[in-house]
Amino acid sequence: MQACAFLASFEPCLATAICSQLEQDFPDHFPDDPYDTEMIYNTTLYALAWQHAVPLVELPHEVHDTFHASTNNAHTTAHKAEFSVK
Repeated sequence: MQACAFLASFEPCLATAICSQLEQDFPDHFPDDPYDTEMIYNTTLYALAWQHAVPLVELPHEVHDTFHASTNNAHTTAHKAEFSVK
């Protein structure tokens, strides 16, 4: 039970990396049996070392949506033209 709580305490991205590594390291492990806390701890250190070297998540960046921007500009231009005609 302690091992399950320990694993559940991590961020989802890190927990996924830990679970994947545990599955690779212990392919014959029965899925319904919890991993030993020490196994999770050692795998966590390994995953954190890799995450430090190569981040597991992409850093947030601004997404430019040119389709909606051009549609909004066309709508705004048409709306401005409508008011200038009156």
